[in-house]
Amino acid sequence: YLHNEQNTRALEPTELALKADPSDNSTRINYAILLTRLGRYLDAEREFQAVLKTEPRNSLLLHNLGFLYQNAGRVDQAILYYQEALKNDPKFAPSRQALATLSQGPPGTINSGSPAKK
Repeated sequence: YLHNEQNTRALEPTELALKADPSDNSTRINYAILLTRLGRYLDAEREFQAVLKTEPRNSLLLHNLGFLYQNAGRVDQAILYYQEALKNDPKFAPSRQALATLSQGPPGTINSGSPAKK
């Protein structure tokens, strides 16, 4: 379901899988991605943050948090998480690309030419 973008249909089986094994971080991340795609940002944030407690150096997880914040209009938070992903893995292309895109975005998106504040 995830790969077919049938997010609503994928939600129920993913929730059932989480009930069966709440410690499965992979399923929890997939669930958070679904929630992000559905615009349920607060729920997605909660799920991503739960995984972050056990996987603080997971660059893909950090990138997904950045993506969530970017979509929620919290660009400053997005930048911090993209930068954190790159700190853990300097060659992590998705976060590098996201930061490059944000730096070229519309005025007010990010202070172009200046490093992002931490």
